[in-house]
Amino acid sequence: MVPCGTLGNKQQPSATYCDHVVIDHDSATPLYVQVADLLRQQIKDGTLAARLPSVKSLSQEHGISHITAEKALMLLKDEGIIHSVIGKGYYVVERRA
Repeated sequence: MVPCGTLGNKQQPSATYCDHVVIDHDSATPLYVQVADLLRQQIKDGTLAARLPSVKSLSQEHGISHITAEKALMLLKDEGIIHSVIGKGYYVVERRA
């Protein structure tokens, strides 16, 4: 298991959205699903309320490829949880009561 902010044995700066989160690189669950689950939970509990971390930030923080990070974001986008603005990033879809 690789804790947030760690890439192998080299310590990386942690992102503001990530607090003691573990992505299990040895799990049978695909990495993109683990990252999507993490983001989904953080959106649900209010940790992420507006703009999501960039693909680059996600890939660096979790030691995953850019393609894996993009795939996680596309999964959430397909579920209608987030939307993208070209050239700006990914944002949480506003929930209407």
